[in-house]
Amino acid sequence: TNDTAPIVAAICIRLDGIALAIELAAARVRVMSVERILSGLDDRFRLLTGGSRTGLERQQTLHASVEWSHALLEEPERIVLRRLAVLIGGFTLDAAEAVASGDGIERDEVLDLLTRLVDKSLVIVLHGQGAETRFRLLETIRHYGRQRLLEVGEVASTQDRHLSFELDLVERLEPAVEMGDVAALGALEDNVENLHGALEWSLSTANADGLRLAGALGLFWSTRGYYAEGRSWLERALEHAEPGNPCDTAKARWALANLRLLGMDAIDGFGYNDAAQALAEAGGTGDERIATRAAAHLARLEAYLGMDGADAKLEEILATARQLGDVWLVLTVVASLAYAQAVVADRDDLAAPALDELEATARQTGSPHVLAMLWLIAGQVALRRGRVTEARARLEGALAASLDVGDPALEMLVLDAIGDFGVASGDDPWAADVLSSRLDVMSGSAIGRFEFVQAKIATAALLRGDAARSRDALDEMLPVVRQVAFPSLVAGTLTRLGQAETTLGLPQSARVRLDEALAIAQNLGMPWSETTALGALGRLAAAEAAIEDAEELQHRALTAAAERGLTLSVIDALEALAELAALSDSAAEATRVLGATARAREEISYLRPGLYAAQYDAAIAKAHEVLGDDGFLAAWTDGTALELAEAVAYVRRARGARKRPTTGWGSLTPTEERVVELAAEGLSNAEIGRRLFVGAGTVKTHLSHVYGKLGIANRTELAAKASVRGQGDVT
Repeated sequence: TNDTAPIVAAICIRLDGIALAIELAAARVRVMSVERILSGLDDRFRLLTGGSRTGLERQQTLHASVEWSHALLEEPERIVLRRLAVLIGGFTLDAAEAVASGDGIERDEVLDLLTRLVDKSLVIVLHGQGAETRFRLLETIRHYGRQRLLEVGEVASTQDRHLSFELDLVERLEPAVEMGDVAALGALEDNVENLHGALEWSLSTANADGLRLAGALGLFWSTRGYYAEGRSWLERALEHAEPGNPCDTAKARWALANLRLLGMDAIDGFGYNDAAQALAEAGGTGDERIATRAAAHLARLEAYLGMDGADAKLEEILATARQLGDVWLVLTVVASLAYAQAVVADRDDLAAPALDELEATARQTGSPHVLAMLWLIAGQVALRRGRVTEARARLEGALAASLDVGDPALEMLVLDAIGDFGVASGDDPWAADVLSSRLDVMSGSAIGRFEFVQAKIATAALLRGDAARSRDALDEMLPVVRQVAFPSLVAGTLTRLGQAETTLGLPQSARVRLDEALAIAQNLGMPWSETTALGALGRLAAAEAAIEDAEELQHRALTAAAERGLTLSVIDALEALAELAALSDSAAEATRVLGATARAREEISYLRPGLYAAQYDAAIAKAHEVLGDDGFLAAWTDGTALELAEAVAYVRRARGARKRPTTGWGSLTPTEERVVELAAEGLSNAEIGRRLFVGAGTVKTHLSHVYGKLGIANRTELAAKASVRGQGDVT
């Protein structure tokens, strides 16, 4: 039937297509379900008996058939055959020589004996699996060989040789795996069944090499995204670890911590306790490499959660990693700093040295992992700066490289950026297709953390104008996003929820979401998230007819975006301000700015979101009504002659012409307001400067302007005045 066909196919595969075995299995269908037959194949020689009584004896049971073939072998062939039975799935000639030689078989004899077993169809050559030839025992033959191995008492010695071989292989490939070398990762992938077998043997016999093997596999598991599998093996290995082996224990604990962080394992604190324990154990043994990696894990986790001082710790760790010659750690920290500076803080100028180092390393090594990180960061910078075509090319390269490596954590970062690209380019078909296809793949993977992609798909729906669908999806996703705790993801999800709820007429809920998003962005120094949240709050204020508040919020968004060169956010803020101006009897000003943003959007292929189409259309209609066709065309033409920077200056001048007060709170610029907020929290000039990415002297200048406008003399008076203002007593 259609229901049982896949099970029958699995039985045939497990029986290697052996006609007698399939015939004997079919005979059991009279009294057993196919599901039961499949599950019973681990003991196939007991199950598959009862062939034709008129046939030869060797045709009446599967065991008799295999035994007859075995009897025809010469003794050296029998020895090699039973020893090969410890190898699961495919294996190389090196593996065969390692496990089959010894106790009567010389290593240089194995190739000839293996060839004879191939000629007798007991071993299969696997073609088309890379440069190195691989072999496989028929599954039925492997089961028979295991029985023979047990009978002659060679299980322990052969399994120990297998464990030693796998440990040597993994440790030899470890440096290449650290660099994301596709060939090395593929070699371990091809051998994964044997690795599992070696680990299982080591744990069942309390062999100390098992802990060492598990620790050496840590970066393979994390790079390939086998988070749950790797955690399980490492946890078991650490449970079985004997005292007096602190070096291997420290390495295994660090590997476990790394898996918890990359797997976004919030329940276990992203590996914080494991890394702290690894740091203590490695420090006690003098293992500087693992101690430094564990310290870097703690610092990266602090940076991930936005804790003060994390970047300074990473800089210190980077210097140590360079001294130790730990290339993996150097690149990991450099990439972390580059991402934090260029993407989180939108300071690609500060990230330039790190990006240059990544590029040099990528050119020197050709590492796809390094290339993916480099192109990911470059693509996001290009997108936010309005270089949309360049952004797509970079992100296409980053996606291809991340797929080559097979690193789901890296791929998710790339897909998140592709989602931003899709939003900016008006739901670009390429971006939509990539997100949809990869979401289908990732939803069935072991990682299970594809909220980045889901959030971008929901955002695309929102910006097309489907607020209800987007709100439902994002609201359902929010608890999981909070558990993942990635700040930009949390802030972005909250902002999009707030935008959807604004559109759906839910202002109270929208304000709660947007205020939280803005607080996260400002506290952690994320300008891209900050400008998006400010713009959304401005839209909310406009929806509630609080026009002055809306204008103030959009000007704050414009200032923050212009300071960081965030072209897309600059265009959004200018357009929102123009819409407000059109409805406030400033039709000519509004039309000029709308002309300027139309030109900017066309030049960089940044499409206008459908979410705000009604507001835009209303502004255009109002301006036409006030100015008439000729007046509108003249103002629009004036606007299209403006460069984006000129449009920003024009809007600021127009705001000044509307008579901003010269004293009092209303006279403060958005930057001055932010300086006051931070000063009221007790931050020093230097600390405020780090938050705002300016020098302490610049902060001092801002404060002197504030003192003059508010009629005060020092910080003490400022704190008092700010406190009174916070209670609603604004003077």
